[in-house]
Amino acid sequence: MSTATRGLVVTLLTLALAGCSTPSPSSSTPTATAASEATLTLQGRVGSWCGAIGGCAYSAQVRWPHGIQGAYEFESGRDGLLMHPAGLSHSLPAGQYEVVMDSRFVSDVIMNGQREFGPVDAWCSRDLTVAEGQTSVVVDVVFNAGSCEISISGE
Repeated sequence: MSTATRGLVVTLLTLALAGCSTPSPSSSTPTATAASEATLTLQGRVGSWCGAIGGCAYSAQVRWPHGIQGAYEFESGRDGLLMHPAGLSHSLPAGQYEVVMDSRFVSDVIMNGQREFGPVDAWCSRDLTVAEGQTSVVVDVVFNAGSCEISISGE
């Protein structure tokens, strides 16, 4: 899949999810993190391709207490690395969260000027606890055809 096509896929998926999700925290990069919040870093890689002719779209969601959700679209990088958009940084206050990752098939057909997204290829979730005084949380995901695995670390 070409870089331009990947960019279009990420843009379209972002627009689609933006219309469906509840407000997310500010996406501006904070200059300082409050003592009771941890900086969230999302990262991942593609271990094996999903097999869709049009490629795959990869996303993450952090579910805050009371149903508030932050949706993030990964951008494809070199050697299967997935990155969140440059400058995206969020802080999480101490508490309980759920991290949900998924990959979706992307159609190679363009209808009405837009690519169609197919069913979910892989879906996984994991509970995330941010302790009082914790300064960072790193969420890492590996996507394989039909599966994904999340690991979480932090200080």
